[in-house]
Amino acid sequence: MERFKAWWARGPQFDHRTRVTLVMVFGAGVVAWLLYAASRRGLEAHLARVVSPPELARSVAGFSLVEFAWFVLFLTLTTGLLLLALSGFFAGARARWAALALGLVLVVDLGRANRPWIQYWSFADKYSLNPILEQLRQDAHQHRVAVLPLQLNQDLVNLQQIYRADWLQHAFRYYNIQSLDDVQDPRPSVEKSRFQGTFYSRQIAGLLRMWELTNTRYLLGVKGLADALNQQADPVRQPFREVLPFGVAMDQTSGAIRVTTNAAGPFALLEFAAALPRARLYTAWEAVTNAAEVVERLADPAFDPARTVLLAAVPQAVPRRAPDAAASTNVPGVVEFVSYAPKRLVLRTRASEPAVLLLNDNYDPLWRVTVNDAAQPLLRANALMRAVELPAGEHTVEFTFRVSPKALLVSLAGLALSVGLLGWIWIQRRS
Repeated sequence: MERFKAWWARGPQFDHRTRVTLVMVFGAGVVAWLLYAASRRGLEAHLARVVSPPELARSVAGFSLVEFAWFVLFLTLTTGLLLLALSGFFAGARARWAALALGLVLVVDLGRANRPWIQYWSFADKYSLNPILEQLRQDAHQHRVAVLPLQLNQDLVNLQQIYRADWLQHAFRYYNIQSLDDVQDPRPSVEKSRFQGTFYSRQIAGLLRMWELTNTRYLLGVKGLADALNQQADPVRQPFREVLPFGVAMDQTSGAIRVTTNAAGPFALLEFAAALPRARLYTAWEAVTNAAEVVERLADPAFDPARTVLLAAVPQAVPRRAPDAAASTNVPGVVEFVSYAPKRLVLRTRASEPAVLLLNDNYDPLWRVTVNDAAQPLLRANALMRAVELPAGEHTVEFTFRVSPKALLVSLAGLALSVGLLGWIWIQRRS
């Protein structure tokens, strides 16, 4: 205490200003809480007008006052510890006690505040396999999955909630199942917004074309919907079929979602056979440089994406030819996946003539493509997809995603500035 009193009376000017500020903040917190507590009756009257039901007003006001009191308590503890640290009380061997005391205050404060929001899950239950996930994770890079974005009945609404809150955010990521839907995309690109807006605005016909273009082969929906979709899409070839009926129930003990595959379940996994493959060779192409015109052309019912690919630039080595009426079944070669990873994928192709390889993955200029280890221009295809020219013969095609090191310049400049400031402070202290 003698050291603390001496520091309080004759401490450095910086310490004096700091302790005055801390005491003022502490005093303001106490006075604010007293004023808040004194206005409880008015607070409850206000909450009764805006909270539903009004009977909650009293408990909401009480909770708010208690939280404010906790704030004042931890503000008091923090202020006291900082004043002791500034006075030199924790100097030398006592430094470890300062770290322990400040860490304890931090952990207790955050732990108490966050305790109501921490939920414990069983890892085995959260990521347990079920027949639906088992089906979708087979050759997951060859197809995408989506949920029917229709509000047909309450069963479908419940399925959409389970899909977005649990499967899309957790199980799909864990098992590398690829989906047409995003968990979060707060700032989509202009091209993506135009693409989605065009197809969603055309209701069922637009959805069918979007699923076809995006390699969305599986859909989660309700039982009995395949026939209705076939009538809308193609009554002759009937591209939709019901793969697996299932039901969903939540375990009340663990909170895990259980899937049962039986005929009595209200849901079904549907397969859409008309979806384009993930990778395909084309000899018929059209060059459309206007981005808005590309999307309108893709949405046109008269356009057949199985026969023709739309490119944003004219290929150099692939001569233009009219689409063959049998192009959907007679492609100019085969494409096989050698490996597939988020930032690198390798394909092996065999083409009987020069062709354009369409890869139904998102286009980005940071992707690089090589054909037999030789760099080739990356083409934008079908508004959002990637493509590359291929000569006739067998080829190994590799796509890699590489971020330019220029993006690190700002970070490096910040680090250099930090080192310079630390050096300047050290020189000042030495002098």
